[in-house]
Amino acid sequence: MLFPPESKLTQFINKIVDLFFLSILWSICTATILGSGIAGIALYYAVAKSVRKERDHAMRSFFKAIKENWKAGLLIGLLLMLFAASAYFVDVPAILRLLAGKEKALGILSCVKVFLIAGIALYVLPILSRFQVGIIQAVGTAFVLAFRHFGTTLYLAVLLIVSVILVIWQPVLLMILPGIFALLWSKPMDKILLYMSEKDKTPDGETDQWYAE
Repeated sequence: MLFPPESKLTQFINKIVDLFFLSILWSICTATILGSGIAGIALYYAVAKSVRKERDHAMRSFFKAIKENWKAGLLIGLLLMLFAASAYFVDVPAILRLLAGKEKALGILSCVKVFLIAGIALYVLPILSRFQVGIIQAVGTAFVLAFRHFGTTLYLAVLLIVSVILVIWQPVLLMILPGIFALLWSKPMDKILLYMSEKDKTPDGETDQWYAE
């Protein structure tokens, strides 16, 4: 055997492979924006649990999250689709005019709107992946957390913008970048979500605190 299974190098390679396949799955699921909610929830859950915490198989975690959250994911996907349409036709032109020195008030308003909705989305997907809550409660909690942890929200928003720019520049990065983004996304987010619940319950009633490890 070239590398022992327990070696750091082997573990690193396994993580890269998991991130690659999870990125491919995410890209397939988001072929339509409507699937972006389901894919986002599943990607976050699989990366946080299987890649970062090394609990369960990454592919199994991805499809488990889809099975458990597909209804909420579809609704969030619909909302994200409406937001994307609004951003493309209204906010992006307004921001471009702002950069050109025109219509500053409208441009600033569009920047705030995009930042706010993107910030809420970056919290609501992890919340839905971790807790059994309704959409309204998840969005409300995400709104509060986005402002309470403004520094993290700003960091994640910048990370998202950089990731989008990189994918536009080199679309082939879709084969790995979504997984890397989720890895960087889950690290600070898990710390924020940890206080929201002292424990999760597995189907057989036993406590599963993998996220607290």
